[in-house]
Amino acid sequence: MATHPTSVAGAVLHGLVVALVCCALAISAIGFALATTSLSEDTATTLALVGALACAVGGGGWAAFRAQRHGWIVGGSVGCLLMLLLSLIGYAFYDAAQDLVLRALVQWAVGFVAGAAGGIVGVNLGPTR
Repeated sequence: MATHPTSVAGAVLHGLVVALVCCALAISAIGFALATTSLSEDTATTLALVGALACAVGGGGWAAFRAQRHGWIVGGSVGCLLMLLLSLIGYAFYDAAQDLVLRALVQWAVGFVAGAAGGIVGVNLGPTR
C-alpha cells in the first residue's frame, strides 16, 4: 500500500497533534509516578523534559514521513511548535518571570534540533521515489 504525501502544513499539524498526545501521556505517567512513589520533583522535571524531547523526535518523524519531503524542516517545525506550546502552558504555572526568555529560546532551539533529527529519520522511512 503506497502512501501519498500530504501538504507540508497538514503534515506539521498532524505531527504536532501526535507529539502533544504523546506528551500528555508521558506527563500523566510522570505525575502518577510522582504521586505514588518517592520520585523527587527535580527528577520528575528532568523526566518531563526528556519525554517532551522524545515526543518532539517522534512527532517530527511522523510529520516528515507524512510529508515525504523537507524532513529536517518539517520535523524541526514540529519540535519548535511543540516547545512553544509547552512553554506557553508552563508560563501559566511559573511564578518567577526571570530568565523565562532565555529558557524559552533554549527550549525552542533544542526542540527544533530534536524534531529535525526525527524528521531526517522519518522522511527516509517513507517509500523510495
